[in-house]
Amino acid sequence: MRLQCYEGVDEARALYEWNHAKQILRIQAGSGDWEATKADVFSEEFLLTRPLLTAIRRTEPTVLLVDETDKADIEMEGLLLEVLSDFAVTVPELGTITADRAPFVVLTSNATRELSEALKRRCLFLHIDFPSPEMERRILLSRSRSCPCIWPTSWCASSVCCAACS
Repeated sequence: MRLQCYEGVDEARALYEWNHAKQILRIQAGSGDWEATKADVFSEEFLLTRPLLTAIRRTEPTVLLVDETDKADIEMEGLLLEVLSDFAVTVPELGTITADRAPFVVLTSNATRELSEALKRRCLFLHIDFPSPEMERRILLSRSRSCPCIWPTSWCASSVCCAACS
């Protein structure tokens, strides 16, 4: 499960929103009894779940990736803190939805801005730097079945990468 953060991502994109078009159709086709119609259009049938709510509702083991957290607004960080602290979401029309099994959550950041102290206190921080040129070479060679000699000359000259380069 993945929540891609970006500037302007909000609760509707992260948690849930209502299927307004479907609600309007139901209201127009309704019986005229507003109380019954209102209860109907704010039911599970009209709820569009987004990554945070979907991850909380899943019963099987789930990994939730909140990608590029630093691109989201401060308000979104607050929402993440609130939701991920209890693994529960309150949908006013439906009540509180609590996770039966908490997802394993991974937050990523490109360090374009500093994350809040409150969020950092609740996370295990691991800085992953860019690999060295030698490590990049080894990764590429381990993933390639054959060397088409597209590697930089320095790579082929520094080590035997294929029969053609030896």
